[in-house]
Amino acid sequence: MNSATLIKAVSVQGPAWALKRLRFELSARSGMLALRTPVRPWSDFPLDRVLAPGIPLEPGHYFNWRSHNRPAFFFTDVSALRAGIGSRAAEIGDGILRGEFPFFGQTRQLSFPPEWRTHPLSGAATPDAHWSRIDEFSAEDVKLVWELSRFSWVFPLARAFVATGGECYAEAFWQLFEDWLERNPPNRGIQWKCGQETALRALALCFASCVFATAPSTTPARLAALVSALPAHARRIEAHIAYALSQKNNHALSEAASLWTIGLLFPELRASSRWRERGREVLESEVRRQIYADGAYVQHSANYHRLMLQLLAWCLILGERNGESFSPELRDSFDRATRFLCALTDRTSGWAPNYGANDGAHLLPLSDCGFPDMRPVLQSCHFLTRKARLFPPGPWDEEMAWLHGMESLHAPPDADCPVQLDAPEGGCYTLRSSNSWAMLRASRFRDRPSHADQLHLDLWYKGKNFLCDPGTYSYNAPPPFEHAFASTRFHNTVTVDGADQMTRASRFLWVDWSTAAVRRYRLAKAQAGALEGEHDGYRRSGVQHRRAVAALDRDIWIVVDDLTGRGEHSLALQWLLADARLDTPDQSSTPQFILGDMRIFVSCSVPAVFDLMRAGRRLCGTRDPAPDESRGWISRDYARLEPALSLLVASSGVLPVRFVTVISPSSAPEPRISAALDWIQADAQSVPLGPIGSSAVFAAAQS
Repeated sequence: MNSATLIKAVSVQGPAWALKRLRFELSARSGMLALRTPVRPWSDFPLDRVLAPGIPLEPGHYFNWRSHNRPAFFFTDVSALRAGIGSRAAEIGDGILRGEFPFFGQTRQLSFPPEWRTHPLSGAATPDAHWSRIDEFSAEDVKLVWELSRFSWVFPLARAFVATGGECYAEAFWQLFEDWLERNPPNRGIQWKCGQETALRALALCFASCVFATAPSTTPARLAALVSALPAHARRIEAHIAYALSQKNNHALSEAASLWTIGLLFPELRASSRWRERGREVLESEVRRQIYADGAYVQHSANYHRLMLQLLAWCLILGERNGESFSPELRDSFDRATRFLCALTDRTSGWAPNYGANDGAHLLPLSDCGFPDMRPVLQSCHFLTRKARLFPPGPWDEEMAWLHGMESLHAPPDADCPVQLDAPEGGCYTLRSSNSWAMLRASRFRDRPSHADQLHLDLWYKGKNFLCDPGTYSYNAPPPFEHAFASTRFHNTVTVDGADQMTRASRFLWVDWSTAAVRRYRLAKAQAGALEGEHDGYRRSGVQHRRAVAALDRDIWIVVDDLTGRGEHSLALQWLLADARLDTPDQSSTPQFILGDMRIFVSCSVPAVFDLMRAGRRLCGTRDPAPDESRGWISRDYARLEPALSLLVASSGVLPVRFVTVISPSSAPEPRISAALDWIQADAQSVPLGPIGSSAVFAAAQS
């Protein structure tokens, strides 16, 4: 990062942030962090050092005491949940016994137990040093090393155990846990590097201690080892939670939830009161600053939004069970955030737009539903605030059963979900037609952006994500995927002169934040809804980008992109499309593509060229440049790529320039666009367009 960019980073993040980051760096380099969290053997954590006075210290006696003095968990009798477990639970659990571990929504074949400190793809060993002396981004993607040590495999083992009563699943948990302890002494190695990873692992251990409490394999010695491990986790989190707070993201929530949970569920630990209160304090303060008034989440990410909801639901429910309620303000924020994600979730597929950073985080994989499916968390969270079900019965009910009990499955229906979303702080706006809907990204950023995606458009038709966001793939991949799909050119918007809408200062930081504004109106004659937004991300080039989107009857969509300003510029409009059968396109400069049951037609006011790529290979086109191998991909699951279709329409010319895109079902009549791009005939609907730069793109606008 050069000095000019560093100054910009400090200006957007604030001098307090810069001072904190400097202090953290000095603490690590001076050895202060190593002193505060020393490397110690597990033998330094016996029961007599971690339990409060008056608690039995002999493992057998403690085991009996704990069985009669365990605080309330989500359930009292785990066997009562059996009827609510999905049909694939045993199959997934058996896979883990064979070394098929869950990996960011997919599975990966590894050994049992796995190599906890080895990269699963390359086999490279990670450093054997104090966590503060390890650079997690020095080589390959560290998240692939961290994933198993989040202990997310605890949840499928728990599901299989409850569904079948099979002791083998409880025994598998204990074998994996014991092997992990042996290979990862406190504060040594990569698995202690990140406080959030430590926190998520501790939450999984708390869950396992309750689910497997009555299993024959849960011996006094094993329970003692688990309980003794929790203070090591809590101390690591507590010692460096200030770093998580400086991030202003899900790290702070995860670490606070972990401290609060350990303190709440294990009050017999010496420092339990301090951890519980510190966790509560951070949760209350961070929710106030991380959930916006419109219900959006500070990280501008659908997947991080789900993680936030699951963390808060976990804490709210456990608090209710144990007489430790949170403030009404926190509950209100939680309710707003639930409704925000509900408005962005496709009712047919259960998926939400894959916008922003998606690192594969999923705190509670407690159903047969796939990783992108938001219905499990929404069903559970809606019940928490409304005591009703949002969706009809289905496999997405299981998470609700785990957290609220089987009686929640009999809750009355309540489909009270916002149909229309206007979230200026979160930067998400929705528009709907008969069997389709769209989300437009346009944000007035208060906090650091995740992707440079102003005026990106997602479109869904009959449950399929037709116009897609590429996702993330990896935070640390080699070329050509080192960008993590965060750049403007990978989104469904217009790129000017090949530049991003903002300046990328580092892996997770943008500066020169762009600002967008949106207004909503209707078209008088067509009786269609419209969104019109513009952003200033290219102000340094003297260019303004305005986009108008109209939803006509019969799922016909019109998108108009106007570029105004001064001078001559190269412009590129991308549409990233779900992979589909492709009919031979018209080879003109304004091509029409039939992709499965949808058609897309693009026209430009100046001569333009196009190309269509799939999975890094050009299928057809009139552009000369060599294909960009990173185009034509989508990543729904972290560290996994799937083919998609990238349609790029590019032109160079003196501004103003207009692009017109019409998307409609293949069965609809072919649309007509006038040569002057001033009107569109779509089915029986005629839509006039105003001159470029006029007060409204659609001439028939009504407020």
